[in-house]
Amino acid sequence: MPKASVVIRTLNEAASLPRVLRALNEQNVCPLEVIVVDSGSRDGTLQIAREAGCRIIEIAPQSFTYGYALNRGLAEACGEVGISLAGHAIPLGHDWLAELLAPLTDPQVAGSASRQVSDRVWQRSYAMTLADWMYRQTGWRTAAAVRMLFTNAASAIRLAVWRQTPFDESLASCEDQLWTLLVNSAGYRLAYCPAAVVNHSHPYSAHQKLACVWRDFKAMRRVRKLANRQIRD
Repeated sequence: MPKASVVIRTLNEAASLPRVLRALNEQNVCPLEVIVVDSGSRDGTLQIAREAGCRIIEIAPQSFTYGYALNRGLAEACGEVGISLAGHAIPLGHDWLAELLAPLTDPQVAGSASRQVSDRVWQRSYAMTLADWMYRQTGWRTAAAVRMLFTNAASAIRLAVWRQTPFDESLASCEDQLWTLLVNSAGYRLAYCPAAVVNHSHPYSAHQKLACVWRDFKAMRRVRKLANRQIRD
């Protein structure tokens, strides 16, 4: 099993971070380290991380993108695999990390993704819920299906591949989708791990949810353009 460093992105995650860290401590396969990349928390998140013995990287709020924060954390990781985890994505069960790492015993697998569930019905991604059901129940396991299910809310990233293809830092979101296209085009595979489950949701209002959908729509338009350009080059 490859050795893993966990990178948690945080912004005011004091309510959920203790549950995330407790879940990591209870894994049957322990990570080498936990790195917290924080972008301006004011609610005690950093104190919680310090008391838990996490390594902390602080970045300016105005410099935050998902890709930038994750690249900063992965650059400090000492494992063979970097685990990307949102500060409110809570691993479920003691085998979450082992299940997520298992596909990376194959050197052709560049990354793997967790299954996401939510106890907030309104916050569920129905596209991902449908894709997950089709993957598990109908055998829809194409490269496109796995790309759709890959998200850095809870993923494993082979660091040797990431060093060749870091995450785009200019995208407002969907940096994970661009990465999947690029590593697939380079000949690597991705894996989806339905047995590696996290509880992941946001307490968004309807307006905030729509704003995120619009943000992701615009980002995916850029992803297609960037992917076509970089793959062609």
